[in-house]
Amino acid sequence: MKSVEEILNDDYEYANYIIEFKCLHRKSDDAINKLVHYFKNIPRVSDSFLYIFSCKEKGNLFACFENINDINSNRDFEKMIINVLNSKVRLKVDDYELSVLHPYTFKTFHHWLYNCIHNNDHGYFSPYVDRYREEDEIDIEEIICNKGYIEKFEYTDKYFDIEDYFVEEYRLTRIKKKAEETMKQVFKDLFLWKLKKHFIFTNNENDYLSKKTVCDLLDLDCKSKKNIRDLNNILIDYGVSYDKLKMIKGDRGVFLGIFLK
Repeated sequence: MKSVEEILNDDYEYANYIIEFKCLHRKSDDAINKLVHYFKNIPRVSDSFLYIFSCKEKGNLFACFENINDINSNRDFEKMIINVLNSKVRLKVDDYELSVLHPYTFKTFHHWLYNCIHNNDHGYFSPYVDRYREEDEIDIEEIICNKGYIEKFEYTDKYFDIEDYFVEEYRLTRIKKKAEETMKQVFKDLFLWKLKKHFIFTNNENDYLSKKTVCDLLDLDCKSKKNIRDLNNILIDYGVSYDKLKMIKGDRGVFLGIFLK
């Protein structure tokens, strides 16, 4: 017979949608009641599962779905949930935080459960489980809803092992983010150095250069509309304007108020 952990992690392999909801409004009780009712009554594919962990005290709800009828994307599902919150609870988008995530965000059911507990600041959950049960299977609904499984899991070695994993992942993410920020600053400093090295800003529209000349000296692709738009936004601060219709030797697009040193 499979263990509880094996059954839960097997279920999670077939998950399709992960919901994270946090109410920032005093209507958190009403919002969670309406969402739980809505989730329970969504038409689901036969024998699919639904897990809901909600905490009215802290205004949080987490849900894990398998297959849902007539929903084709995370964005479609998010719009439907927003509609429920708007029409049934009269909540504005600024009144809550909502995410519809891909299950790949977490490796197993217990990784997801750790995330729920952690993001609820270890508060007590009201669980709901609806799943098809094989004849020789443990009753997961009974264990999760009536046996204090979530509270017991929070104090197991597995919980703390997962916590160590998340702490390390967070540390690596911070290192990566800091490295990316450093590289952005390096590129910014290099870009400004090139500007000062190659150009004089005259604030005179009779002085001008083609976009190709400017982009070549700055190592930018002059055919990229994004590059030209971003460059134009930067050069505005130097009194330079961009004329997309003006031509130089057959090349359309000219920066005005700039000249070569």
